Amino acid sequence: MDFHRTTEKYRRREMQSQMRLIGWMVLIVAALSIGWLIGYAQAPAPVSHDEMTAVRGDNVRLTQELALRDSELASERQRRREAELLAGSSSNNPVAWRAQQIVAQHISRGISPERISQNLQTLASPNRCRDIETRDIEVVTPLFAGGESNRNFLGDSLTIFIEGEARDAAEGQSWYDATRPILVRASYLGGEATTTGVLPLTMNLPTKDWLIRVALTTTDLNGYARVSISKCVFD
Repeated sequence: MDFHRTTEKYRRREMQSQMRLIGWMVLIVAALSIGWLIGYAQAPAPVSHDEMTAVRGDNVRLTQELALRDSELASERQRRREAELLAGSSSNNPVAWRAQQIVAQHISRGISPERISQNLQTLASPNRCRDIETRDIEVVTPLFAGGESNRNFLGDSLTIFIEGEARDAAEGQSWYDATRPILVRASYLGGEATTTGVLPLTMNLPTKDWLIRVALTTTDLNGYARVSISKCVFD
């Protein structure tokens, strides 16, 4: 008798557990169904093609307006900077006043006064020049690199690199063709400058107080060009 009562007791507990589990599952399914129905009822209507086209057009227009406003703001800042630079300047000479305006415009764009001064020096003609060094250096081509590295001048503060076109590799002439343009690159304390052309060539490298003149000419030594360095001053 005790065995049957115990068995019946555990069977009822198992049935109650199963009923509770089924009840929870029904509640969960019902909650998910209700939530889906509510979400579906509140979902926005699909956007039409015309609406998408209108939105894209608005985005393009706003982007263009923003770019225009940025440009106007940059121009206004530059004008304000120019006005600040010219606020303490006064000249009765129209040419001098125009020169002041040009300098103020370049400074307002972020160009340093030192760089402006150096570039202006290249436009002037120095009155006195003194030869410092003259040397033949290699002109590099895709087939000729030269036999030595002698490109440094003025105590290694100036480096001259020259690149040209090979004359005729098929005939074993791998050095540069002096009748074709060459590329000259000068690196010095004040920056870097490049020029191209057919020899002879002249480069003016401005520094703070004087000017370095680099004269390049041909030489009888195949694969090399003659470089003459002069120091020039302005009176």
